[in-house]
Amino acid sequence: MTYSLLREIDYLLAPRGCAGCLQPDCVLCHTCQQQLDRWVERDFPSSLICLGALFSCARYQGPVRHAILTWKDHGDREVTQYFASALARLILRTLRVTGVSPDNPLVLIPAPSSRSSLRERGWYPMRELCTQLAALLSSYGFHVHVCCALHQKRGSHKSVTGSVRQRQSKSRTYQINRRQLQFLFDAQALCSPSLSLSSSSSPSSGSSSQSLSRSPFVMVIDDICTTGSTVVGCIRSLRQAGVPVHAAFTLASVSG
Repeated sequence: MTYSLLREIDYLLAPRGCAGCLQPDCVLCHTCQQQLDRWVERDFPSSLICLGALFSCARYQGPVRHAILTWKDHGDREVTQYFASALARLILRTLRVTGVSPDNPLVLIPAPSSRSSLRERGWYPMRELCTQLAALLSSYGFHVHVCCALHQKRGSHKSVTGSVRQRQSKSRTYQINRRQLQFLFDAQALCSPSLSLSSSSSPSSGSSSQSLSRSPFVMVIDDICTTGSTVVGCIRSLRQAGVPVHAAFTLASVSG
């Protein structure tokens, strides 16, 4: 509450600047928006993720890094719409290449934040991002569901600042929200009752368009990929619950 009040006072006293480069009088300038279209692809085992890759809008550096930190850690929620638009462009391109059509319901599963981070920030950035992303994808004729099915079992460090061991340990920290997963199964049954979401078979990249015909296309959405341990932990937890993950997307990748 205090932080929000101070932020409103700050906006009254001085005009805001670009979240990426501080150019005055804009939320995210055109140049910084273009930085979010420098897509990065990182290979992942196809046995873990159906498309065999993680896709990011850009590398985690320069204005992109500054914008994400301003958004996530300093509550600049106005930037959310620009991040959602950048992810929507990347996802729509991936869906076209993969052969996924509006007949496939899309399921967005945001990576969870720790309870301490939620308390410090006062909001859940990834859920808000996925909500706006879902609205954009829906405008292209897709049936989109946001499913907050994961939460952290215990406290953990931020993926960018923790040690390698701390980041790798994240793969053991996620628990399943069974109620949210039931919603996912119910949505799948409504859109495609003849197909089972819990099928153990994972389509290869070469035959994904045929295997995914009319079945839900499940995506994990995160802000930053460093070692990939957060995404791996999310995917493994979901697979253990019988939910295959077809793709993973992040705003930025530290390497790739």
